[in-house]
Amino acid sequence: MAHPEERIAILPNDTVAPDEEWATVGRSWVEGAAGVDVTIEDIERVRRVEHAIENRDGVESVTY
Repeated sequence: MAHPEERIAILPNDTVAPDEEWATVGRSWVEGAAGVDVTIEDIERVRRVEHAIENRDGVESVTY
């Protein structure tokens, strides 16, 4: 996918709420960006990133 402002390629990623499944969020992200239906048949890699704010306790959000 191409970043709309930076003109660089990026891997699809989005914030996943604690009650959401990362595969569902990822499929929705790709469908919205590509404009086509997506079926996930196999997973090659998943990167989990925890985002924290300096001087705050705990994780602020998680992206996959």
